[in-house]
This record gives sequence, structure tokens and C-alpha cells, in this order.
Amino acid sequence: MENIKDLKFDHCLRPEFTQAIIGQLVSQRASVNLIGDPGTGKARLLEDIQKCHLPDVRMVCVDLKTYAMSYTGFLREIHGQLGLEGAVPDRLDRLFEGQKGKESQPILFCLDNYDALLGNVSKDDKYNVDFFDDLNYLKNQDNVVLLCTTSRQHTSLPVYIAGESYRNSWVTLTPVSLPALTRNQTAAELQRRLNPAPAKELTAAPADWERLGKSIYNRSMPYARLCFLADQFNMQTDEEIKKPFKKQLKQWQKEFKRLHKNSWKKRLHNAKTAARAVIIASGLNNFKKFFQYLIEFIKAWRGK
Repeated sequence: MENIKDLKFDHCLRPEFTQAIIGQLVSQRASVNLIGDPGTGKARLLEDIQKCHLPDVRMVCVDLKTYAMSYTGFLREIHGQLGLEGAVPDRLDRLFEGQKGKESQPILFCLDNYDALLGNVSKDDKYNVDFFDDLNYLKNQDNVVLLCTTSRQHTSLPVYIAGESYRNSWVTLTPVSLPALTRNQTAAELQRRLNPAPAKELTAAPADWERLGKSIYNRSMPYARLCFLADQFNMQTDEEIKKPFKKQLKQWQKEFKRLHKNSWKKRLHNAKTAARAVIIASGLNNFKKFFQYLIEFIKAWRGK
């Protein structure tokens, strides 16, 4: 493909990192496990790569959080993105039969929220050994590169096959951590998202502009927080605009915290899932794994 430096990155949340990861994926043909906490912008990175319009590279992106309970739906989604005709095959590898080989167009295969299949006792049982073997086989093809996003390194998470703990994910990927959102990146993204007229007024008030930036780039879930605050700012009524910005920002922060706090029902669901994992692990007579899942159970109950 053409020199990566010739591509445009001014739309990207993390321009330098996006350029570097594209180089790793496309130029070096290295499959990657992108690791980042929720709300830090992993899905946004995939969107930014798509908007780079990589020449001579086909990009296939699937959010596994959407399809964890439907392997058939997962295959159907890929079938559609590849523009294939006829019946949808019953295995991942068969979807790519006509897409493999050195002469085929390079494919960047992105699985967002790959960890939706890991540590998940309740996922579709069709995500079995064959699926993970197919995934590993595909990424070893000359023209297929795999990008999987997770909150933790995928090899640290267990794979359940038919409700039984099998082993940790064995797909070979290079771990890459999503870097923290910087002050300049935060400011640039705010400029892209805020309505022009009120944004101009805000940037003309240095103290308020600095206050808004600090409330994002050094806090948890920075990208999700940025999107929420930008939306709140843009939706202000004339009456709200007259209020002190510091007071408005404090209220928005409270609302963001409330929206992203685990409800007791979600905590109970997480605790039940973790408890089931504890029971399975204890049946393996593996005390190290038992205590590992016991810790996960406690974290889930506390809402972490």
C-alpha cells in the first residue's frame, strides 16, 4: 500500500497512535490484542482506522458484545460485510475460503470486545474449540490480520467450552495497550464535537476551558466522559447557558457518574456469573484457579 505517512489522521482521537497501530497491522502484518479499560476509546480507534480508507485493504469489523449469544448472527454479519452470496457457512474459516492466499486482497479483521467470549459461561456454545482454532488459523494466513480489543490481556481470561473451563485464550496476538488520552488530544476532540458558536465563547474563557479539559483527560472513562460532556454542553438551553459554567460542569459530572454506576441488579447478575465460574473452577481440583475466580466473584459483587 502507499506510504502510511501519506494518509490523513487529523480526524483521529489519537493520531500518532492510530498511525503507529496501522503500521503494525498493515505494514508489519502483526495481529494485535488492543487492551484498554471501558470508556477509553477502543471502538473509536476502529472507527478512526476505517475513516483512514486504507488503500487495497478490506476491513471487516464485528462487535462481539452484540453477537456473544448468537454465533449464527456473527457469521451472518461477516458474510454480509464480505459481500458474499449464497448460504452462510457454519464455520468461521469457511467464510474466508475465497479470501485467502497471497494474491487475495489483504483483510483487516477486527473483533471489538473480544473478551465478551472470554470468561463468559453463558455465551453461545457454538463458540467452541473449532471457532478459536479457526480464528488462530485465519490470522496465520498471508493476507489476514487480526485486531481484537479487550479490557484485559486476552491470555489472562478463561475460555469456556460448553460451560466447562477449557483453558485461557490460545489465539496468538501481540498485546498493545491503548495510551492515556492527552491534554492536547482532549482539546482537539472537544473542538470537533462542540457546536462552533458556544465553543468559541468557552475557549475565550481560559479558566472554564481548562476546567473542562481537566475533568476529562485525567479521569476514568475519559472518552466516554468527553462524549457525554460535549453532548450536555451542546444541548444547553438559553437559561442553562446563563448559569456559571463551573456549576453546570459539576452537575454533568454527577449525572455521568450516576449513569455509569453499576445498579444493584447488574451487580447481582455479575456476582451470579462469577459464582458459577467459582463452582466450575472448584470442580477442577485446581485451587489456584478456584481462588482466582473467588477474587473475581468478590470484585463483581462490589461492582468493580
